[in-house]
Amino acid sequence: EIAGPDEFFGGQNIVEELWKAHQLVDTTFVGLPIWSNMDTALSLLIQDYVDGKIERFADILPLWEQQVINTMKEFGYDNVIVGRLP
Repeated sequence: EIAGPDEFFGGQNIVEELWKAHQLVDTTFVGLPIWSNMDTALSLLIQDYVDGKIERFADILPLWEQQVINTMKEFGYDNVIVGRLP
């Protein structure tokens, strides 16, 4: 255990330096509540495919995209960019 200055690390207290570096990084992740709506929509479309209501698996993505756009607009997002990268 290295609990103080160490010659190998140039005389630094590496534990203190690592702790300082650790505090500079925010590792929390916050997801928007609307993401659960999008996940649910995708799950339901996949279930529809499994149940035979959607013929081709490839059709799920465009259907999901439209549902997500509609949901975003319903929740008041007015800056939704469709068909191109922002």
